[in-house]
Amino acid sequence: MKIILFTNSYPYGIGEMWKHHEIQILADKFDFIEIVPLYFDGNKIPKKIDRNNVVFGEPLIDKSYTTLTYFDVIKTFIGRGSLTNFIELFELLKKKVDKKKIIRFLNSAKRVRQIITNDRIKKILRLDPENTILYFYWGVGSADILPLIKIKKFKKVVVRLHRFDLYESENDGYIPYRKQLMNKRITLLPCSDDGTNELTKRYPNRLANLKTQRLGVFSQKTTSTGSNDGVLRIVSCSSLTEVKRIDKMIEAAALLSIPFEWIHIGSGVLQESLELLLDKKSIKHKFKFLGSMNSELIIDYLIQGKFDLFINTSSSEGVPVSIMEALSVGIPIIATDVGGTKEIVDDSVGKLLKKHFLTKELKEAIEDLYSLSYNEKEILRQRAHFRFKERCDMEKLTQEFIEVLNK
Repeated sequence: MKIILFTNSYPYGIGEMWKHHEIQILADKFDFIEIVPLYFDGNKIPKKIDRNNVVFGEPLIDKSYTTLTYFDVIKTFIGRGSLTNFIELFELLKKKVDKKKIIRFLNSAKRVRQIITNDRIKKILRLDPENTILYFYWGVGSADILPLIKIKKFKKVVVRLHRFDLYESENDGYIPYRKQLMNKRITLLPCSDDGTNELTKRYPNRLANLKTQRLGVFSQKTTSTGSNDGVLRIVSCSSLTEVKRIDKMIEAAALLSIPFEWIHIGSGVLQESLELLLDKKSIKHKFKFLGSMNSELIIDYLIQGKFDLFINTSSSEGVPVSIMEALSVGIPIIATDVGGTKEIVDDSVGKLLKKHFLTKELKEAIEDLYSLSYNEKEILRQRAHFRFKERCDMEKLTQEFIEVLNK
């Protein structure tokens, strides 16, 4: 049995490196795995995969080529997939003429054409489909080709879903080709019960198989010990984008009346404005941006940094890998009740804040944790690590995933 695994960028890029351990486990259970990345995503040096039965090639598309032309529009409605595209456009226009959504659809249609006409994809679609599983790691991107290919001839078609590729509310109410993804020959695997419930409510008449299949992170040989000098060491990890609400972290940090050091891992378009906010709040010496870090180095950094607390203030999430990584080394969590976060974070491992929390509520949650006794903090750390083993252990979850693939 072989797997064709469609990724966004892995083994290129930097954003999916945590998938590496899953690949190793799958390689032990299947005869052959071919990885098909969609984009380079900023890094053209691939991660070395030291398995003889795992191969990959260059990405299908150059992400820098995104200009939509009139010729692209015409090609959307002639040739392969034209009927599917006419139906998609008709469904869009039935609701309301929304230029932004129409452009999103046309861009997706162009991407689909680029993928479907790729020589590598043509070869994959011809060779031994009866013993082949198509595994799409994201529900947007390469998975958009599914309405245009004969999926019934394949052994199984599986699509994982996370956040931006699942919640239509995060995409101005529209994800192209979403209705066609509800095909009875497709197995949809949201990473959280919240995601499963979202699809159940939005598509009550779906034919697709639907099942929560959690992600996870690799088990660690050791855990973090936390600080012991009276200074609360806080860590957060995310891109510096609007949805992550780093400004709320900074505003809460400025209100703290306890000794603290806060490190944020990650970079992004809002870095300059956030640096200015740090200056305005006069806490630049206490709240520092570390910049981007290879995901393979983050765990060691979490352990060596002796952090007492991990914070995530996102307005939208699937189930955050960064939180699972913190739990894996026993760091308590403060996070917002969005997406599937509540399925791994509660008061037994830290604090779950409501989505639209007040700055003072984050500040109070931080100070409450700081005021705990040493023994209470240790119990919290032990519970955090147990939560990882219970719900976030990649090895256990991947074995469950293998059972799904083999059914």
